[in-house]
Amino acid sequence: MSIFGEYTDKYPFFGLIFSLILFMGVYQIGNLITRYKTLDKTFSSISDTEFLKHSFGVVFLIIVLNPILLFFNYSKEIFLITSLTIFLLGIYSILNLSKNSFFFKDLTKINFRNFHHDQYVIIYILIAMLLISLSPNTNADSLDYHLSTAKYIAKYGEFPLNIFHFHERLSGAGEIISAIGIVMGADSFGTLIQCSGLLILYGIFKKISQNNNPDQLIYFLLLLTTPVIFFFISTDKPQLFYICLLTIVFAFLFFDKTRNIKTENIKLIISLIIILVSFISKYSFILTSFCFLILLFFKHIKLKN
Repeated sequence: MSIFGEYTDKYPFFGLIFSLILFMGVYQIGNLITRYKTLDKTFSSISDTEFLKHSFGVVFLIIVLNPILLFFNYSKEIFLITSLTIFLLGIYSILNLSKNSFFFKDLTKINFRNFHHDQYVIIYILIAMLLISLSPNTNADSLDYHLSTAKYIAKYGEFPLNIFHFHERLSGAGEIISAIGIVMGADSFGTLIQCSGLLILYGIFKKISQNNNPDQLIYFLLLLTTPVIFFFISTDKPQLFYICLLTIVFAFLFFDKTRNIKTENIKLIISLIIILVSFISKYSFILTSFCFLILLFFKHIKLKN
């Protein structure tokens, strides 16, 4: 079931390292996707694209792996190979940090004296939340069925079929990401992905503050220190990341001022994909997804007219 399970059980610190390696692998997938310059330009109108690349990787993995786990033979083997590939991509990305990763890119050139005081506080809080997300998961809901479903996927390469465990029957594609971590012995990977949703929000708020007023980062700081955020980042529930993912659609609807027929069609397709991924990852997003679909419909009817 787990490639490195013996080592991470004996030396838990390796599980933390493997979670970070897998995250870098997911980021590298997003980095490859944004090589398509039209796509990169589309997202740059609402956010700093570097803070969105890991989300592209997650969306791509869910779109590819979910139908494989549902309908394909040899899904277990395919899932295992995919998990190992992400791990190797993560190692490659770490070995090429100066070229590929926004985490360390041009770090020595940053003039921290020009930082606004809000940015210092945001960085400290994000680092603290990262450490919390990498800690052992103690949330009852996550242990009851989110992680147990992910463990089942990692072991059998399919979703649970037991009709007597009601919660497992409510599981969605969101558990696929946690299952990748379990395959590689990185139990905290799913929680790390949930926490990484805050990077999506930061990229959007950063773009808004650049276009308007740097002081508007205070709104992100207020959101970041909301007590419920501390609950979300310490659980394996596929919730916070997909809430943050849907803010991309929100930004397209209300903050994007560019008007181009080609990019508007791309934005529509991207928005529909994000809505689909959010819904199949956790069914409680059905109401939010419906509201966004209505808004997208009226926006594009207006643009067409």
